[in-house]
Amino acid sequence: MPASIFNGSVSVSNPRQAAAALGQYYVATNPTPGTGVLCGTVTGFSATADGLFTISNNNGANGRTIYLDTLALNMSGTAPTATTVMKMAAFLESGIVAPSAGNVAVVPKPLNPTGPSTGAVINGFSSAMCTIPAAVGTRTLVGNWSIPTSIGITGDTYTMLFGADPVNTPGLTAVRATAAANIVAAAPPVTIPPQYTAILDWWWLTQATNGPTFEFQLGYYEF
Repeated sequence: MPASIFNGSVSVSNPRQAAAALGQYYVATNPTPGTGVLCGTVTGFSATADGLFTISNNNGANGRTIYLDTLALNMSGTAPTATTVMKMAAFLESGIVAPSAGNVAVVPKPLNPTGPSTGAVINGFSSAMCTIPAAVGTRTLVGNWSIPTSIGITGDTYTMLFGADPVNTPGLTAVRATAAANIVAAAPPVTIPPQYTAILDWWWLTQATNGPTFEFQLGYYEF
């Protein structure tokens, strides 16, 4: 296996494994494997009503920075009908921002349990979309991307790779009527300095009244 250099350290493992060994990689997931979390039903962008996650960096002014890496949403419940394209946007705001409704605290964990604790404070959707308060600090749009989902199927996984090169998704065919898939999209890099918050918004262009149930895993570096 070729050597790689990550954060000044030489390793023969891939960057995620190297970061985990150094105590610099963390994940946030739904609490119980096999049990998803009900999401909301939003079919258009809203500055306040379609929050999926907020990720705040509560480290001190000279503390570590958070770099989003991956987000996987696995549809574990009844899939909504009439879906076509999933849309997402990322905002960065100065200050610590938390949703006012439709959310639950998500406790991130280090992949190296002997490493330092994370400075991230994460809130995620819970039986609804997160209600995002009006901006208090400077809120800036830093990402806007989409995933061609076609009709949703129970078992589908929608994977976002932050900072990755563009991903080509083949045209979807009739077999999608029954076959679950891992559909991957490249998202822009999202960097969260100390005392800033990233807001991830999510919506479908078309969606039936029933919301999806997602198991999720958010992975990020912190150094």
